[in-house]
Amino acid sequence: MENIAINKARELLINSGFSKFKDKGEIEKALDRIYVCSSKQELYELYLKKTGIEYDGDLKGFNNSGISYLAPISTEHEIIHETLHTLSSKYDEHGKKVKNGIEVENTRFGSQVNEGITEYLSYKLSGKDTGIYALEKSFFAQIDESFSKFFDDEDALIKMYCENNTNMFKDFLQTCLSKDKNCFEDLYANFSFMNKQKIDELTARINKGAKKVIKSREFDKKHPILSKLKSRILGKNKDKNKNKDNNLLNSTSIEAESSLEYLKEEVYKPGENENIEYNNINKDRKITKEIDDNLVK
Repeated sequence: MENIAINKARELLINSGFSKFKDKGEIEKALDRIYVCSSKQELYELYLKKTGIEYDGDLKGFNNSGISYLAPISTEHEIIHETLHTLSSKYDEHGKKVKNGIEVENTRFGSQVNEGITEYLSYKLSGKDTGIYALEKSFFAQIDESFSKFFDDEDALIKMYCENNTNMFKDFLQTCLSKDKNCFEDLYANFSFMNKQKIDELTARINKGAKKVIKSREFDKKHPILSKLKSRILGKNKDKNKNKDNNLLNSTSIEAESSLEYLKEEVYKPGENENIEYNNINKDRKITKEIDDNLVK
């Protein structure tokens, strides 16, 4: 293989978000672990030897034990894809792979989720749409923006992938799909059974939930006092639901009185000789329409 494709892949990787999580030496080392087959036949034979599986299809390359095996002629996209598997994997002292991107141990179809993010991140670097792992790639393409905003990091997907941090993925899914507590496990278990319609429906739900979470965070940051009041009321509502208080009227009165006291202390602090009628607080308190609208919501 000409060094042109490898050099181009090296340039793209070093000048990308991957350099925030992998230094230049690690990227160079991963690129050095490339074996270029003399023929496509050798590639297929090595795949069978290394995996014990006879590949049925057009094999472009594969990664095994941190080595990228490539066809005699490969593009920078294919080089990047296989190299990312090396960069995102962890090995034991015997060279056995113990972690691979965002695969989850003991999940039958977790590898497809991992191939999806690998292909998507390769596509972001090379700009080439190969059509491989199209469904898996589309999932990450559709949630990328929401994922980045959720973690306030444009390279959040790369961080999760390089650090094998599936807890980031789990937190994201379970927060955005709060009513579906098993969404993370379901995704890994059932990914291969999904079609484009199911993927689109799922990502639409995820993005809708993420938008709601992000909007709430922005409000809390912009209006810290109202955020504290909201949290105080919601906290009391949770306690009330747990205790199943039989006297609803009394409970509501206590909550209202407590919240009123909070407003006195935190929102408006009168002078010593100033007499305030708190029953008319909505009339006396100056507040913008925006804050009032958000408080109602």
